[in-house]
Amino acid sequence: MLDRTDATTDVQLQRLRDLRKQEDLMRMQGYIVLTVTTHELIHQARDVVARINSALARAVA
Repeated sequence: MLDRTDATTDVQLQRLRDLRKQEDLMRMQGYIVLTVTTHELIHQARDVVARINSALARAVA
């Protein structure tokens, strides 16, 4: 999953691993976790809303 082929530093890799663990814990507690970039929010707002609606629909089903 996370490897050194992209020259990512150890600190960055650890931060990504920690973030993944936190997201997994939140999902286990029933939270819906969506990752959205600022660029997506600004330039692709409709797509972001569609992703949110889709995630909510899956959670209800």
